[in-house]
Amino acid sequence: MWSSIKPFGRSCVLIEWHQIIHTSILAEISAIRKGIESKQIKGIVDVVPGYTSLTVFFMPEVISYAQILEIIDSSKRRITCNSPRRRNNLGNISRV
Repeated sequence: MWSSIKPFGRSCVLIEWHQIIHTSILAEISAIRKGIESKQIKGIVDVVPGYTSLTVFFMPEVISYAQILEIIDSSKRRITCNSPRRRNNLGNISRV
């Protein structure tokens, strides 16, 4: 999951992952972006992915920073709940 989430100016939220380019990070960024965009929430202007970040642009007069955090967290939980499972070397099932 991401390493930090913070305000980025008055009308953006910056979510950052560890500074390594990896397919699992890119897939997670893409999934969270799609989760946010699929909700079509009034006040969210744009969701911009990077290799290790995701920036959510919003209108603070329409939606609050706290509400944006809830939406992001909801998208994260959906990914965690839907992630495939595989057996590790000890035979235990773990999330990918």
